[in-house]
Amino acid sequence: MHHLALRPTIIAIVAIAVMVATACDPKGQSALSHTPTSHPTAMAPPTTSGPVRSGSTSSTTGASQASGTSGTTGTTGTTGPPATLPPPSGGTNSAGAAADLAGLPDPSLTPGAVDPRVTPATLGSTICRSGYTRTVRPPSSYTESLKRQGLRAYGRQGRLSDYQEDHLVALEIGGSATDPRNLWPEPLASAPEAKPGLTAAQKDPVENAAHSAVCAGRLPLADAQRLMATDWVDLGRRLGVL
Repeated sequence: MHHLALRPTIIAIVAIAVMVATACDPKGQSALSHTPTSHPTAMAPPTTSGPVRSGSTSSTTGASQASGTSGTTGTTGTTGPPATLPPPSGGTNSAGAAADLAGLPDPSLTPGAVDPRVTPATLGSTICRSGYTRTVRPPSSYTESLKRQGLRAYGRQGRLSDYQEDHLVALEIGGSATDPRNLWPEPLASAPEAKPGLTAAQKDPVENAAHSAVCAGRLPLADAQRLMATDWVDLGRRLGVL
């Protein structure tokens, strides 16, 4: 009776041993799953070939980012130099040469200058006195020399006779007679650079009208001088002669 009672227990122990033995392979690895363990898939490299700088919105190549300059969409680095604008027609923007703008002289070469002896208090004995300009006008030997220098500085293309060495601030309103800053080779109508209607022939009536307005008290001396130095064409229009 005791042997019969132990048999189920022995059978159960043997069954368990058999199951354990068959569940393990000879190397001790689990036989429940034979699927080999896979390696992690390597991720593709980033599309940029260099690091994106902090604050950058660009996904361009790292070469432009490393140099600090913008690529196609720009980075936080410095941008390239701005494009150089072309010079005005009729002249250049290089040192020693300049182009006229609407018949006016280049202010960097000819800003204008006045005679300090001409003041509101001395009008009667200077510019408003008949024959005054003959007493201060420089000789042609002086102005011709300046004209040749001015032709080179302005890059003029015409003949010497195509220009008049003119006073920007006219002698009639107290302009300096000899200061080179007040003299420039103003084109005559025959000059290649001449602007139709804005040549020396058109400036003469402006000078006469400004002289009359100053001496008649209709235009302050300083205003006349300043307006003629900055834009004699505009002054002529204000005075009704252009």
